[in-house]
Amino acid sequence: MRRLTRNEKLHFRSYAELRDSSRITVDFADFGELGGELTGNESDVFDILPEWSGVILDPALQECILHISRLGIRWRAEASFCSFGGEFCVAELYGSLLAPPPDVAWTGSSEFERQLYSELRVIDYAPRAGVDEFAAIRVQDGVNPLEIWYYNPDLGAAGERGVDCVKMSVSYCEYLDALRLTKGTFGWQYLYTDVLLRGDLFSDTVMNLQAMLEVFPDIFPDHNYVSLEERLAERL
Repeated sequence: MRRLTRNEKLHFRSYAELRDSSRITVDFADFGELGGELTGNESDVFDILPEWSGVILDPALQECILHISRLGIRWRAEASFCSFGGEFCVAELYGSLLAPPPDVAWTGSSEFERQLYSELRVIDYAPRAGVDEFAAIRVQDGVNPLEIWYYNPDLGAAGERGVDCVKMSVSYCEYLDALRLTKGTFGWQYLYTDVLLRGDLFSDTVMNLQAMLEVFPDIFPDHNYVSLEERLAERL
């Protein structure tokens, strides 16, 4: 078996923190297959695909990609005022980029949405939670770093945007860093958007995030949650 990359070690450690905590109940864990020896040329396949000729795959991605078929976990915990939980399921990036876009357009989708959805490739979702939300990387010519978007089918009807997707203020590598910090707590992605978490649509999200910020500093003292507290305060 090959040696883990630095970032893979960090994510496996975060995974173990959830699995080994006496205050976390893990309902499901999915640990896929580790990829083979890395050559540094894993992205070469995109060079021969004409539809990728204008897409920039920054070499910096190689430092943060998890070369594993999938890494996922569903968990729950108790705060003083509620139960809360989270889930994530991430896969090797290059495989995700070569997958088809999500089939989420419908008859009421605008032309902007249809174009946007055709450019998305899912990088993280919650298969056990039974929700249709997911995070995706947007494939566009000449854009570096590639954008990260979050999809929730209820966003368009509930907000002023009229769009079910919102852009996140993180790169792919930063998304993975935030995932290690939040452990996939439901709704964490909104902390990295300009969405105001007000109204009935976000009541459960706010409760989850508040519970996370009450409990995680105690369970995971090696992590600093001040930045997340500030982000949540800005959106309330």
